[in-house]
Amino acid sequence: MQQTLKTLAAGVALATALTAPSAFAAQNVANTSQKGSLLIFPRIDVRPNPGHRTIIRISNDAYAAVNLKCYYVNHTKGRNDFQFTLTKKQAVTWDAATGEGDPTNVNAFPSGEIGPYPGNPYAGELVCFAVNPAGSEQISWNHLSGTATVYNDDNETAYEYNSWNFTARRGTVGRPFGVAGTLELTGADDGASYDACPAYNIVHFTPYDLAIPYDTRVSVSSCWQDLRQDYALHLTKLQLTAWNSHEVRFTGAYHCANSTDSFLLSEIQTLPENTSATVLRTYAAQLQIRGVESTQCRGSADAGLVAVAASFSPGVATGVNANGAGVAPGRVKWDPTDPNDPPERR
Repeated sequence: MQQTLKTLAAGVALATALTAPSAFAAQNVANTSQKGSLLIFPRIDVRPNPGHRTIIRISNDAYAAVNLKCYYVNHTKGRNDFQFTLTKKQAVTWDAATGEGDPTNVNAFPSGEIGPYPGNPYAGELVCFAVNPAGSEQISWNHLSGTATVYNDDNETAYEYNSWNFTARRGTVGRPFGVAGTLELTGADDGASYDACPAYNIVHFTPYDLAIPYDTRVSVSSCWQDLRQDYALHLTKLQLTAWNSHEVRFTGAYHCANSTDSFLLSEIQTLPENTSATVLRTYAAQLQIRGVESTQCRGSADAGLVAVAASFSPGVATGVNANGAGVAPGRVKWDPTDPNDPPERR
């Protein structure tokens, strides 16, 4: 009887351990299903030929108003910023190409601004985070979420994805969080850090076959973002490892990227054939994307990543968020408004 009770007690303890919250299992990495204080949209597409446009939606789930500071960055490092207010329980939407929508003070994507880095000025990312009304400090406000819908008006296709959301950990709602101008992405429960970044991303895809044609576009944002006017480049090597359905691994493919980048699998800079149907020889595959330092990409450094993917075939487009894994630190730097500036100078 005593042994039976011990066995029963052990079983109850095990069940409790499996079902009860645990400090060791706490979520401290950004994902696409939670709400947060910082949102990153890795794919903004306003390419004119053929006509693309991206519709942004952001909502505030709190019963109080909040201000958002947002930055567009295109692939050449051209940028544009703006700030607007979300009222309680409000959802807003606008066209990234024109800025038209609600709210009315949203800027358009900087598609005509060519920065110093090579790339497509009509594609890039959007980064938004909660700030105080003066725009002088970031604040804790884990009530934000968003989606982006990318349209191709030429062939009338569209796909949608969720923003990657980072919570402000151990913050007081509406209060300043961390050092103004720097968002630390470490996942630490210290009252000054946001969620950490995934160390790598997994994308599930069908190997491309240009004879059909069928291809997949991967869009990546680094968790090292310098949004300031006087910014520093944050470059990384995207190390791309593919596995087919028979657990065969294909290595060696890579793509040199900055803090925002996008590429078709058929256009990977080195060994794009590693993601092709000819090499993989199965109908399903997975791609691991990791940001690493490498002499193959000059000036690169290790970087956590967030990504989305979209697959294309004639008349069809489907989008999906990548799956994050592991933990990596990051940092977002921005230019706060000087609280001593008079309103007319802001």
